Amino acid sequence: MSSVTLDEVIDFAETELGKLGTPISGDTALAHDFAISGLDGKEFMESFAANYHVSLEDFDWIDYFGAEGVGFFAPFGLLIYLYQRYVVKIPARDLVELPEITLDHLVLCANRGKWEAPKMHNNRLKTGRGTARPAP
Repeated sequence: MSSVTLDEVIDFAETELGKLGTPISGDTALAHDFAISGLDGKEFMESFAANYHVSLEDFDWIDYFGAEGVGFFAPFGLLIYLYQRYVVKIPARDLVELPEITLDHLVLCANRGKWEAPKMHNNRLKTGRGTARPAP
C-alpha cells in the first residue's frame, strides 16, 4: 500500500480548486485559503474521497463548509463582514466560525482510508505542520 504525500494532495487540490497566489503548505485550509464553501466544499470532498478511497461515513460537509446560500441574510451582515475583512483587515478565518480542514489533515485521512474529524485548538487543526511549497 502506497503512502499519500502532501505534494500529491497539494497537486490534487490545485487541480480541483485552482492555484493560490500564496505559498501552499500542510496548514493551507480548504474553506479559508481556497475560499470554498457550501456545495463546492461537498463536491471537493466527494472527489477527494473517490480519488484517494476515503470513506466519508462520518463527514458532514455543512460542519466545515456551511450550508449553501446562508450567512448574509441580515441586511447589514455583508457590509459588516466586508468592513471587518477589508478595512479593519481581520483575516477571514477569524471571522468565520467553521472548523478548518487543512491539507495535512487530508493527507492523514487519505492514508487512513477514512474521514476523521480534525482535532481543534483555537480554531486551528493539530495534524502536524507541512513544509510550504511556493506558489507558481
